[in-house]
Amino acid sequence: MKADKSFFRVFRLLPVMLLAVCISGCATIGGMGFVKSTVSDMALPTINDLVDNGLRSDDLVVLQSMLEADLVLLETLARNSPDNLELNALVSKLYGYYGFGFVVIDEYEDVDDAVREKGLERARNLYWHGIDYGMKALKTNRNFRKALEKGAPIKEAVKYLRKKDLPAAYGTAFNMGLNLICSLDVPQVLAMAEDFVDLTDWILETDETIEYGTTHVLLGVYYAIMPAVGGGGPDKALAEFKKAIEIEPNFLINHFFYARYYPTLLLEEDLFDREINYILDYSVDDFPAVRALNKVAQRKAADMKANRDYYF
Repeated sequence: MKADKSFFRVFRLLPVMLLAVCISGCATIGGMGFVKSTVSDMALPTINDLVDNGLRSDDLVVLQSMLEADLVLLETLARNSPDNLELNALVSKLYGYYGFGFVVIDEYEDVDDAVREKGLERARNLYWHGIDYGMKALKTNRNFRKALEKGAPIKEAVKYLRKKDLPAAYGTAFNMGLNLICSLDVPQVLAMAEDFVDLTDWILETDETIEYGTTHVLLGVYYAIMPAVGGGGPDKALAEFKKAIEIEPNFLINHFFYARYYPTLLLEEDLFDREINYILDYSVDDFPAVRALNKVAQRKAADMKANRDYYF
């Protein structure tokens, strides 16, 4: 499917549309305070449509361009509307998508150590931004915020969260998990491992199907990369991977993480090959809502297959 031309028209015109709203607000209301508190709410439905259309594209250049432009625009709106739960949660999730899809350097890539570290540091910074925006969204829940301010750990504070906080919790946990994957040697990141587990536990208890079950996948990766003495282990990892795939077998990101972190841990080459081939043989048009994300998984799976010897 070719990228929808209407997507590009709206994509190009959005800054102009927002400027028109600002000008109109200033002219009719007489001050930027009102504009800053309302533009975000007015723009968010259009932003959500842009994101949805971008995820349906079969062109990863379109997805990358959309994420880069949206993050600049959304951060501007979020700074002007710091208490907007939905907006901050969306920024959080998009940082995770962008870092995972287009920034992180995969372990098999043959690059200079300095280049590798620079790429990983950039990915970590994106994930930290995602965590910050996710926490900002969660703290719009007054009781949750007050609990943290009094020194309560995430494990205790999550009892104040409600179902409406799910997107913010997911965005935060998504970025935490991605950060852990590429930062096992960074003490600051490892220090948040307990918060990651506690937050994912709350998400799974509240709605394990959010974002196609990827919370299970993130927890599965965590269990796979952590030793048994640290709360991990292959059996716990396998249970999470299987649950994610059971929830949505057509979301290829679930299969990608399963292939990358389970059979490579136990050196099960046949399972690795089956999962990689499943990803590569899948027709992304069968699940158009996440066509672009499935293509990201296919691109990464093809690279893994080309570098199979690295894992075995």
